[in-house]
Amino acid sequence: MMTLIRGIVFKKNLHFSQLTRFTDDTLQRPFVLIENKVQQLKDYVAKWLQFQSLWDLEAEYVFNRLGDSLAHWQQLLTEIKRARTTFDTAETRKEFGVCMVEYEQVQARVNAKYDAWQRDILSRFGVKLGNAMKEMHAAILKSRNDLEHQSIEGIVGGGARRF
Repeated sequence: MMTLIRGIVFKKNLHFSQLTRFTDDTLQRPFVLIENKVQQLKDYVAKWLQFQSLWDLEAEYVFNRLGDSLAHWQQLLTEIKRARTTFDTAETRKEFGVCMVEYEQVQARVNAKYDAWQRDILSRFGVKLGNAMKEMHAAILKSRNDLEHQSIEGIVGGGARRF
């Protein structure tokens, strides 16, 4: 015979009256172990809940915060790659003792949203990098022309000037 108390099923042969015979510290270790498992479970779920911000973030806000600093863009792309290891796995559930978190559906949604963000960020980074390369090329070309012009003037005018 089974008994249901507050959503927990107990076998009939378990005597709750025996629990009062234990000293307080007898149950301390099991309680600590259970609390540790619950904390591990909370930490794991919190890790997944962080990805909820992907839906809350405004892309333009992120891009404005990054500005034109290529180093900031590269750092963000590196962090995206590192964070991806959390959910980019073949596993679809994680067990914490008797508790189990099944995250297959969430994993698929997060993967899709992450892919969209990563594509958008890479695209914008590519534009920023392309512009920076064009500016660098123009600066190098201008410096080269300036040097060549000075060299020609020095050669042509150098023979006429004698001290």
